[in-house]
Amino acid sequence: MSVDFTTRAVDLFKKGAGHDEAKEYEEAYKWYMESIDVFMTAIKYENKNPTKKDMLKKKVKEIMERAEKIKEYLDNAKDTPQQGQAGRRQQRRQARARRPRKKTKIRRGCAVGLKVRSSV
Repeated sequence: MSVDFTTRAVDLFKKGAGHDEAKEYEEAYKWYMESIDVFMTAIKYENKNPTKKDMLKKKVKEIMERAEKIKEYLDNAKDTPQQGQAGRRQQRRQARARRPRKKTKIRRGCAVGLKVRSSV
């Protein structure tokens, strides 16, 4: 059984690039790393064509650079939770926690209770 590691690596890279274009960076990073592993295996077993081996090394370097940028972006996004909808939600919760509680609802409830008792 013959396994063409180069073709498999290219397919994995294409999946990563698709996720990258769709701005699904976690998935893109995962697929890029997987493709790097397979590319490295392809380089290991490429004995016949030194030009192809050099080309594969160059491609791995490019993918690694892109994966590093994505990883850096993801790490920064985790450090600053104010990004996206979840960050806004957390910001609102923190703002509510800092505000003093409103007493108007309690006062309204008391006033309604007094009116009911006085009419009885």
